[in-house]
Amino acid sequence: MIHGSRKSRILAGISANVFGQFVTVCVQLAGVPLMLHYWGMQYYGEWLLIFTIPGYLGMSDLGLGTVATTEMSMCAAKQDYEQAKRIFRGAFLSIVGIGLTVCATFSILIFALPWHDWLKLQQVAPAELNLTMLLLTWYIFFAIFLTLLLGAYRTIGRYARGQVISNLFRLLEFVALLTAVMSGAGVVAAAGAFLAARIIYASVIWFDIRGLAGWLRVEKFDFEWPIVRRLLPPSLSMLTVYMGQNFLTQGLVTILGITLGAASVVLFSTVRTLCNFAKQVIGIINLSVFSEYALSLGKQDFDALRRLHARSVQAIVGLTLLSVLGLKIFGPFILDFWTKGRVTAEEPFFTLYLCHILVNSLWLGSWTLLLGCNRHQKITRYYLMTSLFVLVSAYLCVGSMGLSVLPIVLILSDAVFSLIVLRTSLGWLQQPALEFVRQALTLPKLRLIWK
Repeated sequence: MIHGSRKSRILAGISANVFGQFVTVCVQLAGVPLMLHYWGMQYYGEWLLIFTIPGYLGMSDLGLGTVATTEMSMCAAKQDYEQAKRIFRGAFLSIVGIGLTVCATFSILIFALPWHDWLKLQQVAPAELNLTMLLLTWYIFFAIFLTLLLGAYRTIGRYARGQVISNLFRLLEFVALLTAVMSGAGVVAAAGAFLAARIIYASVIWFDIRGLAGWLRVEKFDFEWPIVRRLLPPSLSMLTVYMGQNFLTQGLVTILGITLGAASVVLFSTVRTLCNFAKQVIGIINLSVFSEYALSLGKQDFDALRRLHARSVQAIVGLTLLSVLGLKIFGPFILDFWTKGRVTAEEPFFTLYLCHILVNSLWLGSWTLLLGCNRHQKITRYYLMTSLFVLVSAYLCVGSMGLSVLPIVLILSDAVFSLIVLRTSLGWLQQPALEFVRQALTLPKLRLIWK
C-alpha cells in the first residue's frame, strides 16, 4: 500500500530534499577549494573532463527507469500490485541487462581508442586515464542498477526515505574521494573510492526496498516482454531527455575542454556550480511532487493535477527569482572566498548565466508534470533539438567569441522551449491559459494544495 497522506508525503519529500541540498552545498563548498589545493587547476580540470566521458553511459537504461516508476505508481494508486510487480520485474531485468552489455563493451573500447589524444590531457598519463575510465564506467553501471530501485521508493510513498539514504551515500562518496585526494593519490584512486562507495550504496538500497515492499521482488528471470514493449515508446522519448541533459552537462564541459583547455573547464564548472544553487532550490519542489502527479493520475484526479501544477510553477519561479537576486549580490564575494581567488565571477558571463537560470525555471514545473505522468513524448524531440542547438552553437562560437556567448545561447533555447512545454501541459490538463495564470499568481491557501 502507499505510505501516508499526500500532505505528509510532500512535506517529508521537501524535508528530505532540503537535507539533500544541505549535503550538496557542503560537498560543493568543501570539494572545489580542496580539490584545487591538492590537485591544482590543470589536474583537477582534467579529472572533471575524464569524468564526463563514462557519464554518457548513464543513458543505457533507455529511460525505462523513470517511465516504469510512473506506471508502477499509477498501478499502486489503483491497488493493482500484481501488474506493478510485473512492470518492476521486466523493467529491472531489461535495465540491468542493457547496462551490463553497454558498460562491458565500453570497457573494451577504453583500451582500443586513443582517448588521451582526443582529450588533449597534459598531466594524466595514458595508463592512468584508461584505468580511471574503467573504474568510472562500472561506477556508472551501479548508477544504472539503482535507477528503478530508487524509483520504487516513490511507488510506495517512501520517496523521502530513499532520498535520505541516497544523500547519506553521496556524503560517503565525497568523503571517500577526499580521503584519497588528501592522502596524495591521483585520479585512479579517486575513481576507485567512488566505485567502492557506490557498490555499498547499491547493496543497501537493494535489501532495503525488498524489506519495505515484498511485491517488488525479482522472483523469476522473466523480462515480461509484452509489458516492456508497451513501455518502450515513452522510454525512448525519455532517452532523448537524457541525451539532451548530457549535452548540456557533460557535452558542454567536453567542448570547453577541447576548445579552451582544462582551466576553462574549472572556471565554467565552478561558476555553474555556484549559480546552480538556484536550480537546487527548484529541485526541492520538483522532486517532492513528481510522484504525486502519477498517483493523482492513477486516481483520475485532474483537479489535484491542476492545483499541483500551478502551485509548483509558482513556487519554482518565485524561489528562483529570489535565489538569482541573492547570487547577483553576494555571488562574486562567495566565489572569491570559496576558491581563494582562483576563480572569479567574470562579467558579463556571470550575470548572463544567472539570467539563464531564471528563464530555465519558467518551464521546469510544467516539464515535471509531463514527465511525472508519462505525457512527455510530444515534446522530448524539441528538448533534444534545443540541446543540440546549444551544443553546436557552443562549439562554433565559444572559441572565437568567448565564454559569455554560451549563456546567451542557453537563454534563447530556454525561452523557446518554455512556450512549447507550457502549451503542451495546459493542453493535456484541458486548462485555459488565463485560468492557469490567475491560479499561478494567486497566493495559495495551504489546505487546498493538499486536498
